[in-house]
Amino acid sequence: MLYRKKKSVIAIVVLLLVLSSQGTSLAMGEDWTMYFKNERHTLEAEEGVEPQLSRAWNSEEGYFGYNSVVVSNNTVYGAEDTAGGKLYAFHLENGKKKWSSELDLDGRPNKSPLIVGDTLYVGTSTGALYAIKDQETSGQIVWKLRVQGGITGGIMYADNRIYFSTDQGKIYSISLNGSVLWNQQLSAEGLSTPTVANGLIYTTTADGYIYALDGETGNLEWEKRVYEGELSLDGDYHSVTAEGDRIFASTPDGRIVLLDGSRGKLMKDLETDHQIIGTIATDGEHLYGLNEEGALYSFSLTDGKELWKQDMGQNRGNASLSSPVISGSYLYLGKTGQGNKGGLIVVGAEDGKVIELHDLTNYGPGTPVVSNGHVIIGSQGSGLEVFRGKDVITETQPDGTIEQPDQSTTPGQSGNQSGSGQKKDKEPKSNHGQAVSATRRNSDKAVGEIQEVMENNRANISQGLLDQLITENKKLVLDSEQLQFKIPPGLLKKEELNINGSMQNLVVMIKENAEDYKNLVDATDMEYASVGKIIEFEFLNGTNEIKGFEAPLEVVIKVPPAALNGKKTNLLGVYYINDSTRSLEYMGGVFNPKDNTISFMTMHNSKYVIMEYNKEYKDTSNHWAKEDIKTLTAKHIISGVDSESFAPDKQITRAEFATILVKMLGLDTDIASTNTFDDIKEEQWYTSYVLAANKSGLVSGYDGKFRPNDPVSRQEMAVMIQNMLGLIDGNVDYDELVLEKFADKNNIDGWAKEAAVTMAQMGIIKGKNGMNFAPKDRASRAEAVTMLCRLLEKVQ
Repeated sequence: MLYRKKKSVIAIVVLLLVLSSQGTSLAMGEDWTMYFKNERHTLEAEEGVEPQLSRAWNSEEGYFGYNSVVVSNNTVYGAEDTAGGKLYAFHLENGKKKWSSELDLDGRPNKSPLIVGDTLYVGTSTGALYAIKDQETSGQIVWKLRVQGGITGGIMYADNRIYFSTDQGKIYSISLNGSVLWNQQLSAEGLSTPTVANGLIYTTTADGYIYALDGETGNLEWEKRVYEGELSLDGDYHSVTAEGDRIFASTPDGRIVLLDGSRGKLMKDLETDHQIIGTIATDGEHLYGLNEEGALYSFSLTDGKELWKQDMGQNRGNASLSSPVISGSYLYLGKTGQGNKGGLIVVGAEDGKVIELHDLTNYGPGTPVVSNGHVIIGSQGSGLEVFRGKDVITETQPDGTIEQPDQSTTPGQSGNQSGSGQKKDKEPKSNHGQAVSATRRNSDKAVGEIQEVMENNRANISQGLLDQLITENKKLVLDSEQLQFKIPPGLLKKEELNINGSMQNLVVMIKENAEDYKNLVDATDMEYASVGKIIEFEFLNGTNEIKGFEAPLEVVIKVPPAALNGKKTNLLGVYYINDSTRSLEYMGGVFNPKDNTISFMTMHNSKYVIMEYNKEYKDTSNHWAKEDIKTLTAKHIISGVDSESFAPDKQITRAEFATILVKMLGLDTDIASTNTFDDIKEEQWYTSYVLAANKSGLVSGYDGKFRPNDPVSRQEMAVMIQNMLGLIDGNVDYDELVLEKFADKNNIDGWAKEAAVTMAQMGIIKGKNGMNFAPKDRASRAEAVTMLCRLLEKVQ
């Protein structure tokens, strides 16, 4: 505890006078000249304060730049900020070098390494991730993984998994043995360093979004746009800080947003006079952040009140400052000096007073690391400089360091960063299948990934790797500039690779095809327009083509922005070019606007083309539901009553609505189903759809009858859609109060009330005339289409 003498209070004063082995470090010279709005100002420490820090040692080796270091088992590890990435290990207490390794890393290491046990994990600017074991006298590469794009920011750890992001907008989860468990494309540009808390992974994109992903599966839990503009992610300026179930991030307009980490709900919006840059620090009760003009702030987490503000100097080239690091009663910051020296600043967390100023031997220090009673700071000159302190808390760990996997903290973060702990209820999402998938979510939770990059549009997959996919229940992800293949375990029968008693490798090839699709098919409707070139690929058992697969193959097409050329992405789909019938067959397709990709499932090789299907009906040109009708028509879920008319205001029947739901889910209508309905005859067009809907639990009947030609009511639609949500694991919290806004809530039948609540909460069914649910009104075709489009927006 630090006591101060005040005008009206006689107190015990603890005086700090910072001495070092190289002379005084209470520097008042040119190196501590700061600038506020272009006015010179000398940063000064409180006079006469007892030393808290004393210089311990200086390594004089290693060029660490802005990279941080990690500490584990009383060893300091650092990766040089140079191409090739020399690694160092020093004894924490005396600075003696344990080893240095010329490992010839591919690319420049980014940020600090991660250490788990005795293994270092280092990412590079060229997309290489290395696992390097500390052998006491050297570092040895255990494995190397290659991903597309450079690994940016730090590497995080939780629950025996590694998380990192790339400059191409992907976030990865990797096992400790180098297997890709999942990856998620969130942006076309870079992401901030992932933050791990409460089983969720948080990251920020350059277009102002915060994303929360399930740490185990990679599924998107929620997304929240916190800034309408572009965020700079250099130096993790706007990365996420977590504290318990709350998360924090800064924006360029000077705000700090506080969100509920489980749902993304905005809790507080704090304003400062300039944008907060770098990582926000927290001790669980306060937030600390540095703005672009060099002012350090403290806010209360209880009410968001600004507690103090300390001018530290303008954050520009001649006096830039690192993010603050909190430990005990103090904040630590690195300073780039005006000359050849940097500095270490110690600030009281309670009142923002500058306690100590230390000259450093070299310039350009990185963010300080606080560990085991020491403050360690690297520089752009050479070496590490280490200080030993009286009031430095020993349990605080540096960025990425894992002494004990469930007790790690990072600069600017506190609490359990391991990602363990219970998650709050959430609303899962799914975006696979023809429109949505009824099976994909549950099966994916046990499936990891192994990732490979295709070279020259070709991959050669050994039988051993295929066996591994089955044994470990993993997918193989093949990545190229044009396509990505997600190969499931059991794609092929083993005997398909046995040619004359000799086992062949599986060969995957992407073929260039510059043909115009119009030359390959007979005339198509004028409403179709192609997007990009024909996509053609082959799976071979050695040199022989494999005609079909045993399990669906997911294909992700990367669409060049120029190919879209004003096309409406909600009208896009993937079509199989059937050479034998010279026709197009719709394969589905889910477009992801974040990275301009469209994914689909297939059971065979062949040629595919992306098409925009912009169908115009004569009777919908001025209709309020025109765009929704176009969307579902393009997905081949609905069609007109004839080639020119849709009849949007015509009542929709129970059979028609059940058919639409079956098509949306992509349910198999060829599988024999028991007919339990007296009024469903084999010769009807809807028979297979109604029976498939009944078998899956989408629909039920009335006393042995389905009443296929009866108009469907709004409450019947609500129940069917809720049954559909149950198949895709899309449940929401139940709050019956949501029905209070409807004047006719008492007219909703008891068997439909739960579904009505769900539909109202999700915004799928809205009131008629603003006040009535109208549960027994008969729905029109247009109303049904609009509700289902709203559903797609929620689950895709």
